[in-house]
Amino acid sequence: MSAKTAIKVGASIYGIVAYTATATDKAGKSVPVPGCGVLSNAQEAPGKVLAPILEIEWRKCQLAFRRINAGPATLTEAVSAA
Repeated sequence: MSAKTAIKVGASIYGIVAYTATATDKAGKSVPVPGCGVLSNAQEAPGKVLAPILEIEWRKCQLAFRRINAGPATLTEAVSAA
């Protein structure tokens, strides 16, 4: 029942739940403490700005920049360091 409906019909409100989740995929199975259920829960929240690494154009520019700057001397140093 929504809070609006509860107020309308005069039902008592003992608390408001702001977040609910289920662990039906067994991802919340607790190995160290069996029987305790989900010990923590996380949720991905979208940010205001997407990470640039997710944009193909940005990745193309980065790859082109690295190819330009990866001359023979840079490649030799990388191989000798490994």
